Amino acid sequence: MYSLKDNLVPFPSWSFSWGGLEKLPFISKYMRVISLSHNFSGKQSITWNDDRDKVTQDQITKDFRPFAQVSFTFKNGITGNVQYTKTESFSQRVSYGSGKTKNTNSSLSISANYSKTGGIRLPFFKKHSMQNTLDFSLAFESSNNVQFQSSQNDIQFNDDNVVSATKNWSFKPNLKYRFSNTVTGGSYFEFGKRSDKRIGDTSVKAFGINAAISLSGQ
Repeated sequence: MYSLKDNLVPFPSWSFSWGGLEKLPFISKYMRVISLSHNFSGKQSITWNDDRDKVTQDQITKDFRPFAQVSFTFKNGITGNVQYTKTESFSQRVSYGSGKTKNTNSSLSISANYSKTGGIRLPFFKKHSMQNTLDFSLAFESSNNVQFQSSQNDIQFNDDNVVSATKNWSFKPNLKYRFSNTVTGGSYFEFGKRSDKRIGDTSVKAFGINAAISLSGQ
């Protein structure tokens, strides 16, 4: 169901995906694979007491998950994904403290990965080489969540009706390295920020390095 002002009208769910975009002339030079997808679903939940004529709550949810998603692979081996989602719910209580509540949630995520394997010649053993693998990834995520509440007489929501609001974002590069089958290591870094209407802002920073040596070669 879909809410159109004060009226409820049926609205179908749908989804579609579009592949083969790498064949388009202006991107075929760089892309090996690229696809686009989109999905929408709607739901209505009605709560009543004793019989259907005594409705106590009516809730409608609109879910774009994802609103848009792009998955891709470059010809140089880099893979990635970009996804944006959006959800909106509207709840109306008609008894036990009449009022309206609206929740909006949106998020964006971006990820990329690259892996490279090669050999290193040893200075004093020219006939031998050691295989090593380098894996690099990065991820960016952000979200925005807002809740509105109003009395039964209010028609539209505005900034004065906001009771909670949070915004988050984070960026995470990660590097992993395998030097033969016995030596592995890596490093990571993360920074971000969280903003909350009630408790204020919080920053996040983290960094780490790890290494491991297997004496048995397992």
